[in-house]
Amino acid sequence: MDAKITEIREELSNTNVMKGKLEGQINVLNEQIKAAQMTDDSLKARLDQLESDRKERKEQQEHYLAQKQEIDSQVAEIEARKQAASDELEKIQKEIARCTQGIEEGKNEIIEILNNKASTKAKLQKFDTMAEQVNIRKAQLNQRLLKRKSEEADLQSVLSEYQDKLAEVSREIEALKAKKKRPQT
Repeated sequence: MDAKITEIREELSNTNVMKGKLEGQINVLNEQIKAAQMTDDSLKARLDQLESDRKERKEQQEHYLAQKQEIDSQVAEIEARKQAASDELEKIQKEIARCTQGIEEGKNEIIEILNNKASTKAKLQKFDTMAEQVNIRKAQLNQRLLKRKSEEADLQSVLSEYQDKLAEVSREIEALKAKKKRPQT
């Protein structure tokens, strides 16, 4: 009987040891489950943050694209105005050439009239008046030409500003695209 009691005590002791080991393993597994849940929560929060960042960047990209379109339309408008100014300048230059040719023809006619002895003074006054009118017209045209050149210079500076802005926005878009293409960690 003592042997049986000893055997039962030993079995009870082994069972208590086994129970302790199993409780320890259960505690370790519970801690691992808690750690995994915390990791899952952390990863979910990070994924939510990344999604929020992605949406914000997408909105920024759309905003930048809208700005780019607006700038592109402004550049197109400026180009059209520049073309119109260039056409006007060409017309003025042709008018100046025509007037200059008229002046030259007038001078030649004056010389021819001076060579003719009849009514020299009357014809000379007439051509002097014509030459003055042509010079006045030429001065007016020169003023218009200077004004057009000034407008063209202003348009060039505005165009340059918008091209700089366009380049800046394009660089930002390229940077965002490059950032978007990087693997997310």
